[in-house]
Amino acid sequence: MFLYLIIATTLYSFPLILQAQSGQTAPTYVVLVGPPGSGKGTLSEQLTQQSQLPVITTSQVLKKLLQSNTVEAQKIKQQMAAGELISDETILAIMKTEISKPQYAAGAIFDGFPRTLAQTDFFTKNQLTVQVLVVLNISDEAIILRMQGRRVHGPSGRVYHVDNRPPKTPGIDDVTGEPLEQRSDDQPSVVESRLVQYREITKPVINWANQQAMMTDGQVRQVINLDANQSVAQMLQSLCQASTTQNSGQLGCPAIKPMTTPAT
Repeated sequence: MFLYLIIATTLYSFPLILQAQSGQTAPTYVVLVGPPGSGKGTLSEQLTQQSQLPVITTSQVLKKLLQSNTVEAQKIKQQMAAGELISDETILAIMKTEISKPQYAAGAIFDGFPRTLAQTDFFTKNQLTVQVLVVLNISDEAIILRMQGRRVHGPSGRVYHVDNRPPKTPGIDDVTGEPLEQRSDDQPSVVESRLVQYREITKPVINWANQQAMMTDGQVRQVINLDANQSVAQMLQSLCQASTTQNSGQLGCPAIKPMTTPAT
């Protein structure tokens, strides 16, 4: 029995020893949480350029899966055709497969995931630690105004805004030259309904993150609240300033010089 324990302990710790010897660092996981139209997509695009971490969105992962001919894809298509919601269990399985891909070896930026409290199990069950969970705060009125001007390139998911982020040619995607569209769920009445649903579903996720951040070995290391009324550049600056020293480096933030006391 004693020999078995020695062997088991050695096998368990061997990967950690190799990782330490090779100088590898733990993956960096960032989560962006916020209501629709709060700027998660735009912020994640800028953050991925700054940190070199790839972005994961449930919608894009699901879209790729549905383009395949797998049994799982067919099952989901049938559920959607019947008007059924995709279960958290299915979403967790899909995201687990996605995060295991080589491009996420150094970490990832989760845009809008986890969306429900049940989806937070993804990090616990897969033993993934979120270095920073960012909450984007903005008023409902500001979001409704934003969404009215939003335009989308359907095939790629690229998002524009007629005032804040216009395409080079009005109504045309910069990359493909294809027409942009206004999504039906960007209409004011639909946006209001989505905001109510967001608060009901996602508030428990934020509470979970705050509780985890208070624990020594929690799944979330730091929760940062950002004013999403700011420009993307201002949000990035605020994020870097609020991050701990270690997290700032993982996010690709420029070195922040310490404040000095002016000479008297």
